[in-house]
Amino acid sequence: MDIIFRIYRCPPHEPPSLGIEEPWPRSYLGQLWHSFRRRRSADKPPA
Repeated sequence: MDIIFRIYRCPPHEPPSLGIEEPWPRSYLGQLWHSFRRRRSADKPPA
């Protein structure tokens, strides 16, 4: 769709990193459960 509407832009280089920094489960069920797990108090963003 981006190419059709001429809004596609390709950066000249790859970003140094993508996504999240925390460890991520490798299993499918682990990934599903990851969003619902309780976070440690150090992981919670300040209110």
